[in-house]
Parts: sequence; C-alpha cells; structure tokens
Amino acid sequence: MKQKFHIQKSLKKEELLIQEYAVIQSDLRKRNNAVIQEEDFALLCEQTYDIRNLKSSISEGRTALIAELRTQNFFPIGFYINKIAGKIMEMLSVNGDQSAILIFDDREYFFVKQEKADIEEPEAEEQADSKDKVDELV
Repeated sequence: MKQKFHIQKSLKKEELLIQEYAVIQSDLRKRNNAVIQEEDFALLCEQTYDIRNLKSSISEGRTALIAELRTQNFFPIGFYINKIAGKIMEMLSVNGDQSAILIFDDREYFFVKQEKADIEEPEAEEQADSKDKVDELV
C-alpha cells in the first residue's frame, strides 16, 4: 500500500496538521498508466497538534515526540513515524509556515527488510554436528 503524509505547520494558528492518505483502490494494476495520480489517494486520518506541546516533546527527545504524535487514530509503523518525527523536528527548527509531503510504499519497505533478513545456510559439516547433538538427546 502506498501512503502519503502531508504535514503543514501554521505559526499563525500555532498548530501542526498531519493528514494521512493511502491508495486503497485495487484496480490500479489494471490501468495502462501505472503512475499514481493525486486523486488515487484517500484521506484516512487528520490530526492537529499544538506546536508548543510538540516543541516540549522534542526537548525530551525523539521518543517523547513520537509518543505525542501517536494517537488512537494515528499510529504509523515505526519506520514511518521515525521519518515523520524527523521531518517535524526539522520543520519546527525553522521559523515560518511550512509544509512537507512524505510518501511511502510498503512493498519497498518490506522488500528491503527481507533482503537484510536472508539467512545463510549452514555448511554440511555444521548440519551433521547438529543432527548428532539431537540424536544424543533422544
């Protein structure tokens, strides 16, 4: 699933808005044009935060900021929330209104994790030793 997080900082309102979007249509694979359009994203969640509370959390560290960001309705996976928190920390360190868009594709994330998780097969000699140890237990 492709997800998009639109983050808007408004100093006038003293708030930060995060909108979570996702592509939830299954017919995208059938289209000739594989490029995802803006209208393919559906709004899943919208959260507003007080900038003062976020800055206070940032002073306590990234973990405190993530705890402040996560709610019952907004709970991105660890990889995503770390990227979102980093972007928010960057945005709040600069004066002025700002916005940012972060786009994630679950397939890319899980493919990378799977490559790192590949395990090498033990050599034949190691396998034989393991089998002998199991036989001794019986």
